[in-house]
Amino acid sequence: MTAMSTAITRQIVLDTETTGMNQIGAHYEGHKIIEIGAVEVVKPSPDGQ
Repeated sequence: MTAMSTAITRQIVLDTETTGMNQIGAHYEGHKIIEIGAVEVVKPSPDGQ
């Protein structure tokens, strides 16, 4: 058994889109999440891409 055979074989990758951030003050005040994306990655193999 190699080290790779015990590696995690399933991951969920999340991405969020927001309406922005403030330059001063509370960074997230008044802004909202407007989109959430998720992708399931099963048994990834490094291929340089």
